[in-house]
Amino acid sequence: MNRHYNSLSRMALFALLLIVYSFCPYNLAWDLPAAKSAQLGKSGSTGVTRSLSFDMQGPLPDLGFEIVGAGTLMIGATSEQGDDAYFDERPAHNVTISEFYMGRTEVTQRLWEAVMGSNPSDFKGDLRPVEEVSWNDCQQFLQRLNNIKSQLLPPDLKNWVFRLPTESEWEYAARGGQKSRHYKYAGSNNIDEVAWYDGNSGHQTHNVKQKKPNELGLYDMSGNVREWCSDWKSSYPSYSVTNPQGASSGQSRVGRGGCWLLIARSCRVASRNGDSPGYCSHFLGFRLVLAPR
Repeated sequence: MNRHYNSLSRMALFALLLIVYSFCPYNLAWDLPAAKSAQLGKSGSTGVTRSLSFDMQGPLPDLGFEIVGAGTLMIGATSEQGDDAYFDERPAHNVTISEFYMGRTEVTQRLWEAVMGSNPSDFKGDLRPVEEVSWNDCQQFLQRLNNIKSQLLPPDLKNWVFRLPTESEWEYAARGGQKSRHYKYAGSNNIDEVAWYDGNSGHQTHNVKQKKPNELGLYDMSGNVREWCSDWKSSYPSYSVTNPQGASSGQSRVGRGGCWLLIARSCRVASRNGDSPGYCSHFLGFRLVLAPR
């Protein structure tokens, strides 16, 4: 009798859990696809074994990430940028960056709409990057995303958060981090291989992941839409820095990567731009970073 009662109790509890799980609006789970489940590496700073890439499964689409390993790299007006380098890319200097995950693609319109409930973009398409979003808009998106995910990250990432990349993180990743082959653009010296710009875009954005990725598996780091960074735009230092956060105040937030309407020179990995944090345009989007709090 007791065994029968205990069995029924366990079945009832299991059924209740299934019902709660099914109706939870943020029913999310982390999954390593079979093709990438063996791609593991050691963190340079902690020695922790992490996946080199993963995709988040659940109601929110297009959340794929690649690990950006810790290391030191020279950014700015480096030799391969040649005469194309603008004055604000000088001086070239070393940055040391801690490990983080970066979005494999720019935030898509269907991801933005899933989180925010609307789509402000001019060039509509689920797999096109969201645009017409200001830096301030991005902060609202990040707040909502972190509210949804803060308790649902895998155990080794439970204290990590979604945010914009710093400018140095962005360029370090665009150049390929510790896998860098020192290309002028993100993944190639031939811009047509890796970017949508004024020479091939047809004056519009395009679906993400249509061009070749860079050394880290990141798509569209050059071209398609310019990507907001967290920093205020300011002059570069003349010395080596570690995890720089940019100026404490300013007029413009950094935007990187060029876009569909700009010339090749403005889509190089070193090219810098800045806009007011309230400004939005059909060439401005962003990319996610997942990093320790």
